[in-house]
Amino acid sequence: MPQLKKLSDIETKIQKLQDERESIKLKRSADITKIIHRINIDHIDDSILVGTLLYLKDKIETDQKLEEEWLAAGRKFLRRKQPAKTKNNSQKAA
Repeated sequence: MPQLKKLSDIETKIQKLQDERESIKLKRSADITKIIHRINIDHIDDSILVGTLLYLKDKIETDQKLEEEWLAAGRKFLRRKQPAKTKNNSQKAA
């Protein structure tokens, strides 16, 4: 009987980890979508975006120096703070 309880506990932990993994994947997808909007490429045709991502994948796999340059540029961009929205800015957009 103690073994059955232990198995049940392990299965519960596995399910919890799978749920957490799915939650992380969903957050990452949302983060990527925000980045696409933030760098203003959301208007680009999906085929072009996919082609660009395939090119990116190939370059990351074959060009270490370029990957390092892109990594540095991305980190620099992501560290920038977006300007805080003020009441005046919100009213101008409306």
